[in-house]
Amino acid sequence: MAETKLQELEERRVELLLMSDALTLAYQELTAATNDFQSSYRVRLAESVSHYYRNLTGNSRRTVEISEDFRVTVNEDGRLVVPAQLSHGARDQLYIALRLGIARLLAEETVLPFIFDDPFLNCDEARLGNIRYSLEQLAKERQIILLSHREDFLTWGEQVEVVGI
Repeated sequence: MAETKLQELEERRVELLLMSDALTLAYQELTAATNDFQSSYRVRLAESVSHYYRNLTGNSRRTVEISEDFRVTVNEDGRLVVPAQLSHGARDQLYIALRLGIARLLAEETVLPFIFDDPFLNCDEARLGNIRYSLEQLAKERQIILLSHREDFLTWGEQVEVVGI
């Protein structure tokens, strides 16, 4: 009887060791797949954001980098700059680029509209020109809604007026 019980326990131990090895291997593979996905996602996001940022700023030498912990930096001619080091206008352009890049990756198959509510407060005329051009290009593929009290935006797109509410 004791020998039979010992045999059963030994078989159970071997079974548990195999299960433990399988779970360890599955965990390692899942971790590697997660890391690959995050790395790929970060690279695609950085490329998309860089594209938008270059268009918004009119500077083709700027790229946006996103670290493993998703910290954003701007690389301009090999010099890394954190957003806090940028002017308010350049920071606004970076945030718009991030918003556009994230939306493009999250909704690859769905064309979402973009709504801007009193945007671009820190932008000078040159920046506004770059932003306007970029939004006009983007409006070819998606709806852009710009809500503002600023009269200088009246020439941007088509004015919509809500009547009778």
